[in-house]
Amino acid sequence: MKSHLSFAAVTAATAVALLSSAQAGPAPLEKNVAPAPAPEIDWAGPYLGFNVGAAWTHVEASKYVTGVDLEEQFYEAVPRSFGEFVNVADFHGRDRDATETDAIGGGQVGYNLQFGHFVVGAEGGFSGIHSKTHGKSEDFQINPLEFVGNLQLGQTVAETDFAGRRFAETNWNGYVGGQIGYAWWRLLFYGNGGLAITDLDVMAVDRAHTDFFEECLVKIACDGNTVQPAQPTDNGGIFLGGITNTSRPTEGDVLTGWYGGGGVQYALNDVVRVGVEYRHCDFGDETVRFRSGGPVFPGRTSFDLSSDQVTLRVNIMLGRLGNFGP
Repeated sequence: MKSHLSFAAVTAATAVALLSSAQAGPAPLEKNVAPAPAPEIDWAGPYLGFNVGAAWTHVEASKYVTGVDLEEQFYEAVPRSFGEFVNVADFHGRDRDATETDAIGGGQVGYNLQFGHFVVGAEGGFSGIHSKTHGKSEDFQINPLEFVGNLQLGQTVAETDFAGRRFAETNWNGYVGGQIGYAWWRLLFYGNGGLAITDLDVMAVDRAHTDFFEECLVKIACDGNTVQPAQPTDNGGIFLGGITNTSRPTEGDVLTGWYGGGGVQYALNDVVRVGVEYRHCDFGDETVRFRSGGPVFPGRTSFDLSSDQVTLRVNIMLGRLGNFGP
């Protein structure tokens, strides 16, 4: 009788346990998530490299006004004349917008820190580039001189042909800044930005050729008879003389601005890294006040300079020299 009671108790306990398990549901499965693989290449440490590529240098030169002292020109063209007048003619040069394509090449040095897949660092570099552009403006004016002197038979006029040019040239670029990237497999994708500097050499070449005339058709002789003028005439006037003056002042300065861009690098081995990079540099603008002794006075001109660059780059990891394994 006791054995039957014991068996019944065990059976009841088992049934209760199974019922409780059924109500609780199946036990949750553990989730095993594999960690992200670490980068195969170590990008940390100092490096030194070189680059070569192409640059598109964009130059904007503003409008300008050049003054020509017609009085000073007159006394150079007609030295034996006597009299007085004051007349400065203003000639307007147009603005210029041009893009020049040139080769660029140089070197860079930097240092990287790596935190898992993320790479941060600083880099500076210097590149040589020879980019030169110019714009030309032309103008023509006829100006009365209001001259009073021994040659005054009628209205004295000045006919001036003006030609102005503005040259802009740059020979080097430099930069220093930071970069941040993401390492995956043997590749490093990154963006960068910082301070950009360059040189700017400019020159104004302004040429003014002026012919002077007396606006009359005949001369009156002492006896009252009219005689034809013996000198060559133009525009119905007596040609008094002509003069050409050219001004060529130059100025130079260093411009500072900013750069931004990015690129990708591939690790050939533990030491050598190759890649391609794009960079936009904005060097700001410079207003140049050209100095001249006259009679041609070039007007001040503003130059705005920027550049887009694409370069192929090779970096050597200095901390792992001698380790050229795959």
